[in-house]
Amino acid sequence: MTTNLLLQLKKSDKVLFDALFDKHYKSLCSYAYTLVRDYSVAEDLVQDLFVRIWHRRSELKIADIHGGYLFKAVYAKCLDVLKHDEVKKRYEQELKSGTLLEFDESISQFELSEKLKTIIEKLPVRRKEIFFMSKIHGMTYKEIAEELDISVNTVDTQLRRTLQLLRSEMKDYLPILPLIFFENI
Repeated sequence: MTTNLLLQLKKSDKVLFDALFDKHYKSLCSYAYTLVRDYSVAEDLVQDLFVRIWHRRSELKIADIHGGYLFKAVYAKCLDVLKHDEVKKRYEQELKSGTLLEFDESISQFELSEKLKTIIEKLPVRRKEIFFMSKIHGMTYKEIAEELDISVNTVDTQLRRTLQLLRSEMKDYLPILPLIFFENI
């Protein structure tokens, strides 16, 4: 893609975006399917990629929208899906084997929720605010950065630190955290 075409895309040129989509959509979906083996999931991943490109169009560089980048981005998204599926399978196996149920009986949801709330309450105010904006309200890093007038890198760093702390403090409870995390905060 030439610099001129990139400038048109940055200026919200929908026709150019549609051409980019039409040129790569089918091949990206086919590639994603070879990895995830579910065509609807493959389509969702590719559509999400194009939505992300459209939302980030003002930040794009030429290297960001060539075919190689698109395939690498789809590959990374597919790996995320496969990792998530693996975690779900392990959870289901633990649930079936009774391991998770035994663990669940040793601590109540209320106790676990309170422990999680305590950890989150101890976070610095700005970090807690960023955490809630991202994880509870579903805002993107860019949206958070704009609202708080900070850089996207700062948002990323603060969230990474929060998640590292949560993983560290809650490591014994990780298998059941997804069950209660958003219900009780």
